[in-house]
Amino acid sequence: MSQSFRIGFIGAGRQAIEEMALVVQSNFGEVSAVCDVDLKAAKSLAASYKIPYYQDYKEMISQEHLDGVFICVPHNDHFSLSMYALQNNLHVIKEKPFALSVKDGMELVSTSKRMKRSILTMMQRRGHSSYQEGKNVLDQVGKVFLFRGFYTFNGDPYDYGWRGINRISGGGTVIDMGYHILDLVIWYLGLPNFVYAQLTNFARPDVSYETEDSALITFRLPKSMGSIVLTRASHPKEEKIYIHGTKGTLIVDRQSVKVIALNGEVVNSQKFDKDWSNSIINQLDEFIITVMAGGFVDSSDQMDHLILLESIYRSQKTGMSEPVISNKNNLKVI
Repeated sequence: MSQSFRIGFIGAGRQAIEEMALVVQSNFGEVSAVCDVDLKAAKSLAASYKIPYYQDYKEMISQEHLDGVFICVPHNDHFSLSMYALQNNLHVIKEKPFALSVKDGMELVSTSKRMKRSILTMMQRRGHSSYQEGKNVLDQVGKVFLFRGFYTFNGDPYDYGWRGINRISGGGTVIDMGYHILDLVIWYLGLPNFVYAQLTNFARPDVSYETEDSALITFRLPKSMGSIVLTRASHPKEEKIYIHGTKGTLIVDRQSVKVIALNGEVVNSQKFDKDWSNSIINQLDEFIITVMAGGFVDSSDQMDHLILLESIYRSQKTGMSEPVISNKNNLKVI
């Protein structure tokens, strides 16, 4: 592998445009090619970076000397594109979700291990200063007994496009924007034991879509519980978590971390830049350093997310609390 990590982008839409700009700012990533089924979009984006462009990702992979691909496409194409890249000895960097099912996720991890090629699923909050500091000071609130998470905004214009079609997106607010809050639950507290979900999709009767626009999710762990409120159909624009413990409360959002003692005194208050850029750049550079040094990242940590997602959607169907059973330890190389 060369000193720079040559990346071919699969997808030339808004997300790819944002991610390309950050790859250029990274220490080791190099934007080397782009492809999109919309050849005009690929050509336009390629012109900005003076790189080759393609309509067929297979042609791009065969023609360019790439180290990896960055996948920025609708959810239902993630699996096939990731598998093709891995099987052609390329590393994979991708947007969430890791996969649309536990089965697909297990196959991706297995293929990654077998081919000895790494997969990185970008998680903005894992690399963001405020959420990292929140994790660092979590012990200041004692033993956690309650989690409350909120992620709300009003999509404008309210048109889901492919996100409103189940067979393409795999779901709505839960698997899309909600994936980030579920990640915080898993990161801060661990995988819940039980989950109960209520999902709705009637917030905008003037727009036709299949997927959920709002969700209310409650969950239990052995000695704590929590709730998550999600909507992409109403203001205020809010992203915040509250973690209540035996010694106080931790409040975290993109711009701040605050710890409030039981007597109401603010014992820790910090401000942060809400921009995601450094989070993405740092994750990318860390990934490249790892693989260039012969290390390995298989995204098996993302299996908990898929297990939790399946339990949430199963709860919506059954109308009951559903167990969250992890089988990620049974992953095998096939």
